[in-house]
Amino acid sequence: MRIPFDRSRPGAWISAGLHGSLLLAAIVGFSSSRLPPADEGIPVEVMTDTQFSEMTRGERTAAKPLPDPKPRADRVADKREERDPGEAKVDAPAPPKRPAEAKIADEETEAAAAPPPPRRVAEAKPEAAAAAAPPPPARPDTAKADAAAKAAADAKVAEARKVEAERLAEKQEAEAMERARILAAREAEQQKQAA
Repeated sequence: MRIPFDRSRPGAWISAGLHGSLLLAAIVGFSSSRLPPADEGIPVEVMTDTQFSEMTRGERTAAKPLPDPKPRADRVADKREERDPGEAKVDAPAPPKRPAEAKIADEETEAAAAPPPPRRVAEAKPEAAAAAAPPPPARPDTAKADAAAKAAADAKVAEARKVEAERLAEKQEAEAMERARILAAREAEQQKQAA
């Protein structure tokens, strides 16, 4: 993969160069240092089997371990009884029921507090019922709002196109000026060579 060199963004090339130089310096630095010369082996004391068994046998006059201490908890936690999910629903206690006297008392207070039912009015003619009914509320006119929103969106699109066309024209003009400058420079150079 080829990475083009861009003078405005030399970061990748600088980073690669620095990493390479650090790697080269590390390789040269480690290769130039020598290890110290090897010394003779260090003498180690050799143990026999009997010495090892005496050392691991333990001490016979050591104090005996203490018996298990008493638990420090003040009380034992309640043991929860685990059940299958289906059993838990079946064994659930029913909610408490209200006594019959309370139901009767509630019905009496509700009856006393409730207003009497409305009286039945004689049937009216259908025309009178239609005239007495209020008209339905008018729907808001969304067509005008939609048209205004669409016009605003169209205006924004037109403005964006106009700005883009101006940018394109400026770019083309700059390119034409650059070409003209290059051509003028070439002609001047040719005239110098001819003279």
